[in-house]
Amino acid sequence: MKAVISCQGFPLTDAIASAVEDRHAKILDRMDGQPVHAHLEKQHDGVFRVHLEFSSSSYGTFNATAKGQNLYTLIKQAADKLIRQMNTASEKQEGKHSRVTIASLSDEDEAA
Repeated sequence: MKAVISCQGFPLTDAIASAVEDRHAKILDRMDGQPVHAHLEKQHDGVFRVHLEFSSSSYGTFNATAKGQNLYTLIKQAADKLIRQMNTASEKQEGKHSRVTIASLSDEDEAA
């Protein structure tokens, strides 16, 4: 499955497509879902904006945006943000973020 890539303000090169596809593969390794939609934009002031969107049937839709001067770094940053969101959603569903309050811990100690 290939990523859906759109560029605005500059042409899509093989190197850019390869960078997005590398990150796309890492995202799909973590979670099954639809292809990543990557919107790459060069704004009037020369700043790049990268927006990635990924949809999973189990966890919903994830979005990540990064802005800056280096397009390749931004692709990596946005993908890393997306992966962090996916990890958090996965951990929440698995119950790893359940919190034990200090009061409940002290109650257990008194019972023992």
